[in-house]
Amino acid sequence: MLIGLFLVLVSIALGALAAHLLKKILLPESLDSFKTGVNYCQLMGILLILGSNEKLKMNRLVARMLAAAAMFFSGSIFILAFKSKISFSVSFLGPITPVGGILMMVALCIWGWSIWKNKS
Repeated sequence: MLIGLFLVLVSIALGALAAHLLKKILLPESLDSFKTGVNYCQLMGILLILGSNEKLKMNRLVARMLAAAAMFFSGSIFILAFKSKISFSVSFLGPITPVGGILMMVALCIWGWSIWKNKS
């Protein structure tokens, strides 16, 4: 739950940053990407918070996968949004984004299977 709360807090702060400051700094497509990162960071945080509910309890593996997914997916997007402002290449992060997306999907499948299995 604490990681989930932290991710939601960070996403709110970064969303405010995007709305007020980054729109003056980033190109529109980079700002859109940044906002996508914010949305998924917030979603992973909310899922981690929900997963602490006794009825929806997620196991540690799923929680760790979702936390890693947020870091890989959103973190790489946040950095890539600034690639035109950074003096060195961050293109190596491009393949990290889909790894985060795959982690999200696998974690959700495992969690869903666990819930379904325990209900039957």
